[in-house]
Amino acid sequence: MKMPIKHVMVTGAHRSGTSYVGRVITKSRGYTYLTEPCNHQWGIEGINHFYPYPSDYYKNLMDDFFRGNFKYKQGVYENPVVNIFTKLVGNKLSMTGTYYKYFGKRYTRMLLKDPLGAYLSDYLHDRHDVSVLVLIRHPMAFSVSQKRMGWRTDFSQLLSQTDLIKSYLSEEREMMAGNLTYDEENGLIWRCLYKVLHDYNTKNRTSDRWLCVRHEDLCLDPLPCFEKIVRFLGLTMNDKMRRFIVKTTSGATVQPENREYLHFARDSRRLAYSWKDRVTQKETDVIRSITEDIARHYYDDDSWER
Repeated sequence: MKMPIKHVMVTGAHRSGTSYVGRVITKSRGYTYLTEPCNHQWGIEGINHFYPYPSDYYKNLMDDFFRGNFKYKQGVYENPVVNIFTKLVGNKLSMTGTYYKYFGKRYTRMLLKDPLGAYLSDYLHDRHDVSVLVLIRHPMAFSVSQKRMGWRTDFSQLLSQTDLIKSYLSEEREMMAGNLTYDEENGLIWRCLYKVLHDYNTKNRTSDRWLCVRHEDLCLDPLPCFEKIVRFLGLTMNDKMRRFIVKTTSGATVQPENREYLHFARDSRRLAYSWKDRVTQKETDVIRSITEDIARHYYDDDSWER
């Protein structure tokens, strides 16, 4: 079996389609799929922040990770039997990590599906020769998805990273420390993520190992968009991948009504801008006022019209 040339990282904001894109890429084989090593709750030991920034500490930690010196956190479960089992043999993430360290790295490369590693992507690209795929989602779609999940943002996780604030987010520091509405919160975390990622995108625009893709383009024209992605990775679109894409983008569901984390069978073309039926003009105005100067690089005025 031909080994993929590079390790791959699929990143971007959470709720931007990283899980789905990662699943599609795994249909090509040749990769070990490692989920969110930079997740501070269930990623590798040593990750202590939501969206860690490449301070010297995290650079050293990721260098160890690529040397195979890492261990996934076991997590804590409500079921005591599950707790005992994971302590003895590990959970799914830790078992996959162990497999890669001792067996998989001989035959495969890592596919890192990790929105929470977004700030580390540029370092991994430069230092460890990782091919990076950045997914971008419209600020309003991101906010609607956040609300469907009921997810909130703890900005203390960003504020406590002094290198991040000094390098990129000094202008946002006061707002992050304020008393925010849910819409302001969602707009601000989108801004904090894509302000940094836009700088990375600009810096690496001529790199053949860096690609930026909009979530909306994946939804509206999935097969051609994935053809572009697999070419970027040096792969070929196979029948298994094509069938999976067709099946999962032509479903009847647009948005699950519950808080289902992953739901791959969607009507993707309707999903792309389905947020327009779910928001008020006031919500749109609030989020646009916070994100506009970054979002305009990826979304025109028409994209904001309800």
